[in-house]
Amino acid sequence: MAQKLVAKNGKSSTRGITLSTARKSRVAVLVPCEPGGDPSPCLAALRGLPRADRALVAQVWVARGLNPSRQRNLAAARAGADWVLFLDSDSRAQPGQIPALLKAAQALGAVAAGGPNLPLLDEPPLGMALDRVLGSWAGSMASRARYRAVGQRRACGEKELILCNLLLARKAFLAHGGFREDLYPNEENELFNRLRAAGLALAYEPQAAVRRPRRHSVGAWIQQSFRYGHGRARQIRANPYPGDLLNLLPLALPLAWILASLAPWAWMAPGLPLAYGLACLACYRGRPDLGLLLALRHHAYAAGLLAGFVGAQAPRPQAVRLERVPWRP
Repeated sequence: MAQKLVAKNGKSSTRGITLSTARKSRVAVLVPCEPGGDPSPCLAALRGLPRADRALVAQVWVARGLNPSRQRNLAAARAGADWVLFLDSDSRAQPGQIPALLKAAQALGAVAAGGPNLPLLDEPPLGMALDRVLGSWAGSMASRARYRAVGQRRACGEKELILCNLLLARKAFLAHGGFREDLYPNEENELFNRLRAAGLALAYEPQAAVRRPRRHSVGAWIQQSFRYGHGRARQIRANPYPGDLLNLLPLALPLAWILASLAPWAWMAPGLPLAYGLACLACYRGRPDLGLLLALRHHAYAAGLLAGFVGAQAPRPQAVRLERVPWRP
């Protein structure tokens, strides 16, 4: 855990990275968006925050392009604030989120602070079912803190933070090279590992939430799970850390199916799917829809891991257009 040092000028530092106090700090909000995308849900939520929250926002930038890692890097380099707050174009900032993140970073001497992303208040039934799987131990293990307000404010690791709701000290972010532009998704997890290896702290604040819509179809859910597995595998290939081994557990599924199909284990083949299906149902007290969604998530994630370990990622376009959004606190 990083050490917190308080200087005479009222600022704190974490292993050589100077952090302004939460009371005096302001943030630049950075929103990546596709060239034809619509960031209005995010911007409308920011404008609807209480005045005290809006007063903490110095700038708002929309970075348009097809390489989110590069978009965020270029926006952070342009931003004129001590802290940068990364939101997605569909992230709805919530009252108290920004001050809570600043306070958590200051209290724990952290260079990054984040909280959960919660479903919309009017999320449809499928979205709520997906959210329940995401926020469960069976669905996300330690990463369920990304989708639920879990526990108290605390120092944390990369598995509890998510990039659609993330505050970073701009100086530390730039000093450590920002996000790897050849990694997406999971570029934030790779950065978190580097920051922690350098002795810098990360903070989780369960009360600092955004709201985001969940996937609109089962097909999109499968695609999301595959993409997460693919991104994790590429992250491990690029810069492995011991904690990443936990994310390889879903690979036990294809290994089990392969072993069960081979002699002398072929007798196990009918029993394995049945045992796995019953386990999925047991996780959600017999709700078959949630058990099916969990099984799809596990298998799609495992397929993504396999594809990420053996395949190559096509380069993403480099062009980025930065737009500074007119902002009045």
